[in-house]
Amino acid sequence: MKEYTAYVNGLKAGNGEGNNGCCCSHEFREAVASCISKLTNSFNKIEQLLMTLSVL
Repeated sequence: MKEYTAYVNGLKAGNGEGNNGCCCSHEFREAVASCISKLTNSFNKIEQLLMTLSVL
């Protein structure tokens, strides 16, 4: 989550350019992408669970 927050802060500070510049390493950007992917998967699972529960 720290990586995601830092990325969003980078977007705000960089006027939309984000952390694509030389200030952030490739490893950092990979960590952010991984975090976003995990969050997306988690939210999808929660949504599926809620849909299942609403059918019951």
